[in-house]
Amino acid sequence: MARPVIGLSPQLEAQGAGVLLRHVYLESIEGAGGIPLIFPLVRDAEEAARLVSLCDGVIFTGGPDIAPEIYGEETLPECGMISPERDLTERRLFQAVLETEKPVLGICRGIQTMNVFMGGTLFQDVVTQHPSETVHSMEPPLDRSIHTVTVKHGTPLWNILGVETVGVNSCHHQAVKDVAPGLEVSAVSEDGLVEGVYLPGERFFCGVQWHPELMYRTDENSRKLFRALIDAAQPRE
Repeated sequence: MARPVIGLSPQLEAQGAGVLLRHVYLESIEGAGGIPLIFPLVRDAEEAARLVSLCDGVIFTGGPDIAPEIYGEETLPECGMISPERDLTERRLFQAVLETEKPVLGICRGIQTMNVFMGGTLFQDVVTQHPSETVHSMEPPLDRSIHTVTVKHGTPLWNILGVETVGVNSCHHQAVKDVAPGLEVSAVSEDGLVEGVYLPGERFFCGVQWHPELMYRTDENSRKLFRALIDAAQPRE
């Protein structure tokens, strides 16, 4: 059986000097049976569609904040670094993923990408806009759980993990606020933040707010998530 190719949205070095990606993403895909492929920056919709066509599945990775203007809000002082080049690249790639119905996994910024480009909004800063006792921006080491999330029964995420409560790491200061039309919530944190979304009717369309790639070596639930993506991305004859 051929190993499916999984495309990954790129992260950018400071001042846009180059693209990069943490090796744990590549290791997680390879460990689950896939072949990782890092996308370049892309502006043109046709080029993005061509890149996505080369892959059997796609991951939208973690990274900096999404420009609030995309979801119709003024930028607050607490909003962090924004990368217009990455926003445009992921907009083009996401459009191509929707059109082709490729299996897709969104991680941290990735779940926010899914939500925003389908018409949802974000908390620009969780600490000031959704204060709670739950730690959402943890200190290293990052390969351990810092809080729990409740997985909704009967959702695709519940079918993948087979449990109702999952311990997760947490490295974010933004989060889903208004869920986009069409998306459904699959998991919530102890303080009510959206931690998982899915698109009903799709073969595999899953977004999570935590970082399973950082826990891949130590956590079976993280491995289950990547294996599920690889299984969904197996080339169809």
